[in-house]
Amino acid sequence: MPPPPAPPPPPPFDLRGKLDSAKCDAMLRDRNHLFRKMWHVDPWFFRHPGKPTCFERRREDNTEGQSMERFFAETKGGANCDSNWFEGSPDGLGGIGQPPRFTAQAPALLGFDETIDWFCTKEHKYFDNKFYGADHAGKCADSNNNILALWGNRLQYNLCRNLEWQTCAAKGLLPGQGGYGMRFSYRPGDLDVYDGGTGKKLGDCRGWKPEYAAAVCGTDGYSTDDIYYLEVCMFSFMCDNGDDLFGLDVDDFYVCQFNERKFDDLARLFKEPPST
Repeated sequence: MPPPPAPPPPPPFDLRGKLDSAKCDAMLRDRNHLFRKMWHVDPWFFRHPGKPTCFERRREDNTEGQSMERFFAETKGGANCDSNWFEGSPDGLGGIGQPPRFTAQAPALLGFDETIDWFCTKEHKYFDNKFYGADHAGKCADSNNNILALWGNRLQYNLCRNLEWQTCAAKGLLPGQGGYGMRFSYRPGDLDVYDGGTGKKLGDCRGWKPEYAAAVCGTDGYSTDDIYYLEVCMFSFMCDNGDDLFGLDVDDFYVCQFNERKFDDLARLFKEPPST
């Protein structure tokens, strides 16, 4: 007697409406989803089966290989948290191994590019250190806000550097952060995968991308707006209090209750290649 047929696959998760932990979990577990494709060794391009990922390349020389296990172990352990995460930025901010000069605790700050810029500008009413320039990175450092702003050729930006920085932020270990948590310049609970009137549809190539990658954005690449969705969802996954993200207002402080087991689960998902 032949075995019974396999049950049909479950229906796709309904992602309509405001973002929450359940939607994040569904997207991160979906091997066809954009979140699984954003880990190419070269930023802004999709990862494909059989092609190198940033997990498998050394952080300071992406032409040299390493094991995925090494990357995730070092990231979870915060091995590189004392890096200058502004490396390559102008006006004395981007020196190798020289984190910014802060004059108070410097929480991590996340959001869309333009909302981060707005937030750091408004923060100058509290702190305006005048150590650096008036560019995006300088405004944030001078207002005691920790952002990820890698513009150099030695420690080059890609999503692996993003995950390293986020994990350090989750553990309160960024230079100057002092365990002080993080803030969001755009409310995570206002994100909507299908736009929902926000003008920020996931996977629609909104936000910045370099000219050399613009032609494939959406079909074989991503942009900065997509990264913010991924950042929020990774925090939602790795922090025991991830649900709290979606009730935050701008200016609220969030301190992640980092869970190493959940980080390992996230690493296991990302090690699986996308199915397409």
